[in-house]
Amino acid sequence: DGNITFHYLDMDGNPIPGQAPVEETFHEGGTCNTIDHHLDISGYTYHSGQDVTDHSNPTSVKDIYTFRGDENIDINLYYKKDINIVAHDKEKSYDGQALKSSGLSDLTDVYRQSLQSGDKLASVTYSGSQTNAGTSSTTPTAVTITDDDGNNRNDYYNIIYTPGTLTVIPLYVSVTITGDTISKVYDGTYSTVGYEVTRISTSLYSENKIQFNGTESSITQKDAGTYLLNISNKFTNTDPNFDVHFQVSNGALTIHKRDV
Repeated sequence: DGNITFHYLDMDGNPIPGQAPVEETFHEGGTCNTIDHHLDISGYTYHSGQDVTDHSNPTSVKDIYTFRGDENIDINLYYKKDINIVAHDKEKSYDGQALKSSGLSDLTDVYRQSLQSGDKLASVTYSGSQTNAGTSSTTPTAVTITDDDGNNRNDYYNIIYTPGTLTVIPLYVSVTITGDTISKVYDGTYSTVGYEVTRISTSLYSENKIQFNGTESSITQKDAGTYLLNISNKFTNTDPNFDVHFQVSNGALTIHKRDV
């Protein structure tokens, strides 16, 4: 009979914890499909294999071995250790500046449980940014893993990048709009009342983003009477980067009769 033994190793050549070698025996003429022995091992991903029957001269692993009956074949199957690089979600109110991820602090700590002793993350970059109100992805890329001596250890790991979400929420803005108030005695001349934007809570927001949706933005009269300028609920914001709340007071033109 012939024997074949599969050894399950990490990329440093060490046995994967909890995964024993698999040995099989075949009669003369029997065949072994080595691909069937690429086991799913939790926390690891298959990478490559070597036939180390002759330890001084490793060769490529055949897909199929046919046995004559006297072989003792040793196969090393190498697995990369899975490591998840996960971006934190980030959120801010709109300020006109791009929201981005930067540095190791913008990663969750989940990767730490997969690092081998002495290994550490040295650097990471990200793709993605969000400036306007809305959401988009921020994806870690090009992480560098090193050991205590600064040697690159990326090849030991199967690096899995998981994006986070960038969220920019509309900036809260308070706008005060005040209708004009005029009170006078009839003098035969026309007077006009309109409105004025008297306060905006942030310099990021400008008056030209305010739209008037009413039918009359002013009143002009000369005869005695009381004339109301109703502008409540007549204003809307045209920029979705802002959550605008309007405080509006109506205007009034009062012309008193002249005593004669």
